[in-house]
Amino acid sequence: MKFRKNIIMDKHNKRTRQKESLTVCSAIVKNSLCVGCGICVAVCPVDKLNIIENEYGEYIPIENDTICRQDCNLCLRACPFWDQPENEDTIAQRDYSKQKDILYCSEMGYYLALFAGYVTSGQLRSSATSGGLIRWISAKLLSMQLVDAVICVDRSSDDDKLLAYSEITDHSKMYSIAKSSYYPVELSAVIKHMIENDKQYLVVGLPCFIKGLKLAIRDNEKLRNRMRFCISLICGHLKSKRYAHFLSRACGVDEENLDFIEFRSKNLYKRSSDYDCMVYPITGSPLKKPMKDVFATDWGLGTFKLNACDFCDDVYGETADLAVGDAWLSPYTEDPQGTCMLICRDTSLLQLLQKGIEDGELSLKPLSQQDAIKAQTAALRHRREGLAYRLFRAIKKGQWVPKKRVEPTNECGFFFKLIQIMRQTIRIKSHQAFRLQKSFHGIFLYKLIMRPYLFFYYSIYYVRNFIWYECPKYKKKLKKK
Repeated sequence: MKFRKNIIMDKHNKRTRQKESLTVCSAIVKNSLCVGCGICVAVCPVDKLNIIENEYGEYIPIENDTICRQDCNLCLRACPFWDQPENEDTIAQRDYSKQKDILYCSEMGYYLALFAGYVTSGQLRSSATSGGLIRWISAKLLSMQLVDAVICVDRSSDDDKLLAYSEITDHSKMYSIAKSSYYPVELSAVIKHMIENDKQYLVVGLPCFIKGLKLAIRDNEKLRNRMRFCISLICGHLKSKRYAHFLSRACGVDEENLDFIEFRSKNLYKRSSDYDCMVYPITGSPLKKPMKDVFATDWGLGTFKLNACDFCDDVYGETADLAVGDAWLSPYTEDPQGTCMLICRDTSLLQLLQKGIEDGELSLKPLSQQDAIKAQTAALRHRREGLAYRLFRAIKKGQWVPKKRVEPTNECGFFFKLIQIMRQTIRIKSHQAFRLQKSFHGIFLYKLIMRPYLFFYYSIYYVRNFIWYECPKYKKKLKKK
């Protein structure tokens, strides 16, 4: 087995040694590893790249007729999914390891403090996705003039987009920005704006977006001087634009009549995890549907997921000054208003949080390292043990994949392998099925195509659990993952 693994890795390394002749389009997009962040488009010195939407509702860069600078590679150097000399560990070590009282664990990276809590303002908390802390922090940084503007996602003015990145300079506007949304956005236009304007910015984004920015500032001094703080969302994975269209149709509204969608509408009579989907049509009244009643929206299935997300190993936004997500822990999940989990890595932001606690604006309780890890156990398992096996499968098939912080391995349980294979299959089939469904109203064809795959997926869990609990003698043969 070890000899076989060495052969596979030798072939993989041989392919990676050819990277000098590659571009972001031939290396990343061609291998379906683009997350659509748009950073490569913004940092290209000759505007060789344009951002477009592909047939599955995913953003990707394409090359235009402009002549590329020879041996430039700035687009690849800023790509979070390319073989970089720096990874999440080295970036975080450079930025955070020298701070006093800094701690480290392999799951979350560096951190100064861990909290669970929410803003005490009932109106702000109820209007936010979870605890309202990103809005509160952003507004405070603006009002205290610690930053001049916030780069975050808000409703788009373009008819063909529900959401887009925008610059916000008014702290009062932060309280009315769009809630967390499972919708693709890209940074190309706002990064160019940041480079051209001498301001101090807070950037809010996904872990891979923040990593890409941290890579880009190595080669761009203006961007490095502009980005004062960065906040990452704790991320499960990114969906394509078709996910929003699917939810809209599931609520009875075709995407042509879709004005906006609230992916997570709080239900004050249920647990925080039992949220609703609210669809706002251009014509007609808003429609609400419990998310658990929508077909195949179990997050673990990975429907409409980008392929790049299956090759990411960062759950907690390890390169960001602050990471914020849902505290999926008891007793916090019992509160329908929602509770945030915070991982703070910056001294200035920690002082801001402590001041908010003292002033009664925040209700934050210290969170143990064990609980912070427990809140994302499933995501960590998928992005560490699961990633190791997915890397092995991809390399064995001759596919190029970036070097990650976990080593490719085939040494995992039988049922665990089946689950990983089926998750990748369901991801692919969901894109293909909805592409066929778009020619018809509703989601009947999508459901017809997807049901056999979902049946087999859930059958794997049923058989595995039956063997595990009812047939103890097979435990050693079939490890539970």
